[in-house]
Amino acid sequence: MSKRKEFKIKSLKRVNVVPSIIFVLLLSFFFFIAIVVLQFCFISMQFEDKVSVKHLDATRFASYIEKNITTIDDDLELAGTEFKDCEYVIYDAQKEIVASSKNTTFDRHDWDAFPLKSDYNFSLERNVQVSNVFGENETIDPLQFIDNYFEKNDHIHLFSSDPTYLNATACAFPGWLRLDLLDGEYTLYYRLEAVFTNRDMNNLLLVTIFSAILVAIPMIIYIISTIVNIVHQTKARRIFYLDTVTGGKNWVYFTQHADKLLKHTRRNPNKNYVLISLRMDKYQNYCLCYGGKEGEDLVERFASIIKKQKLVRKKELFARYTEAEFGFLLQYSSEYETEIRIQTIKNYLLACAFGRKIDFSAGICEAGQEILSSNLYGNARIARSNLAAEAPSKIAWYNEKLRNDQLWEQYVESHMEEALANGEFQMYIQPKYAASTRTLGGGEALIRWVSPKEGIISPIRFIPIFEKNGFITKIDDFMIRTLAEHQAKWIAEGRTVVPISVNVSRAHFARPDLAEHICEIVDATGAPKDVIELELTESAFFQDREVLIGTVSKLREYGFKVSMDDFGADYSSLNSLKDMPMDVIKLDAGFFRGKSENEERGSLIVAGIIDLAKQLDMHIVAEGIEHVEQVDFLAEHGCDLIQGYYFAKPMPVTDYETLTTPNT
Repeated sequence: MSKRKEFKIKSLKRVNVVPSIIFVLLLSFFFFIAIVVLQFCFISMQFEDKVSVKHLDATRFASYIEKNITTIDDDLELAGTEFKDCEYVIYDAQKEIVASSKNTTFDRHDWDAFPLKSDYNFSLERNVQVSNVFGENETIDPLQFIDNYFEKNDHIHLFSSDPTYLNATACAFPGWLRLDLLDGEYTLYYRLEAVFTNRDMNNLLLVTIFSAILVAIPMIIYIISTIVNIVHQTKARRIFYLDTVTGGKNWVYFTQHADKLLKHTRRNPNKNYVLISLRMDKYQNYCLCYGGKEGEDLVERFASIIKKQKLVRKKELFARYTEAEFGFLLQYSSEYETEIRIQTIKNYLLACAFGRKIDFSAGICEAGQEILSSNLYGNARIARSNLAAEAPSKIAWYNEKLRNDQLWEQYVESHMEEALANGEFQMYIQPKYAASTRTLGGGEALIRWVSPKEGIISPIRFIPIFEKNGFITKIDDFMIRTLAEHQAKWIAEGRTVVPISVNVSRAHFARPDLAEHICEIVDATGAPKDVIELELTESAFFQDREVLIGTVSKLREYGFKVSMDDFGADYSSLNSLKDMPMDVIKLDAGFFRGKSENEERGSLIVAGIIDLAKQLDMHIVAEGIEHVEQVDFLAEHGCDLIQGYYFAKPMPVTDYETLTTPNT
């Protein structure tokens, strides 16, 4: 899996709520500060309003005294006026009290009981300047005024001791206002008291609640949005990890969590895992017989029974890989216990088929120090694909041989392009001899890899790899070009030239212009087309027959001879002879090997094929011939050419040239 893809999967999997939590906490803090500020603003406004009213009362009281009372003494009578309930103290120029309200005791020396500092500033919104008893014409800040009195002033009372007053008052903030009377002859100290009633406190509570609601709405919306996003992401993650066939976890989930378990195992040497590939054999045939829907239902029952019977333990995993193939990550203790568990799983799965004949094969790979589940599961699949058909348990372990095969495949794929560019691939030729005259009648071009490091590498070690990765098409082009160049060279040298066959892989027939492509390669060398024979393996005839027939027909029209290689190697179809316009049939070497009791039957079949080919005007080549008796038999029944170790092994081109003689 690429890093980019892995990062995207992890991003989808991860639900990171930390930024949301931090944002909510910061938002809550700022909302709290906002509420506190709003409360203080409300209190300040109320305080200013109440102090302003008292100040107006004080100035009106001072004006009343100056207008209506000429002599100020202790018998100042205010009964019947609106000022009868005010609290005041009047000092003369000698700082002696000359008048005061009832129950008011105030001494100039008591000023020290009011510890307000002289640097406080207080300007009312109504531009009313309040002088206080703590300094000459100084102003005070209402918020500091309140705070100072709450903490330090003994004269403040939060709640009145008067029961009737208590019902109407929540708290009161006292202070004294100084005003000069009669051009400074007297000084009036008037009690200012900002009384906060229960109604004021209720209003403050309403303001607080409204503010809290107002500032909380965005936070609540954000929290709800975050929760909804988390829910949606969780649902999306469930869908992302859902196997639509089984309803369980899919392969992406399996690999992600398997890698985590394997990493933890690496830290604990006493704990190990095995990756298992368990596949239902011939699942496609089952679907053909009973339908694709029944096939998917069967796979769903497989997954259900595995989960229901708890065949996979805690800290183990299973998931469907593809079609009817399941991957397992099981804890490992021994090979015997692992095979017993696999057999138990197979028995439960066989019961799901309701008597229909099915079977399973399994490949196993021990984790060891490997921590990538994809690599381990690939090894398990390799072990299963290399399982011998006759294996009774149908369980195969990934072993050292398979590992070496993998390493070799990696080596081949990493060096094949370089080897082709450096000329490490060379053409060998195995001669073909006429059965009747025992003289050179043709040949087959074979490839060898002559590696500076590995020496001569047999085709059986690299051709299957090339066929799997597609590099075989480049090898085909190389061999056709090399053979054509040598044929053109030998003709120019005046040598005896016989047709030589070269293989064209079935992968090449996926190219729609194959006939034209081969023709261009040969024409570029100047070689005639009738000295080049193109061999097709019989397995190629079981692919797209219409395309194959069309390509073969074009090749013959261009002048090439076309042969069917390995006829009879697997399950030959006589329709191939009927439909394909072939020039040559090449009998597989398997006809001439085997037990002695089968030789007679084989001889009858070979004789019949030769006779049939003659009637179809086709030439016969027998390969793999090693004994003179076989040569005599083939010559007797009219075989055209014989190829095998009896006459010659594959040889370098220089050795083959010694078999040809220049024309005189």
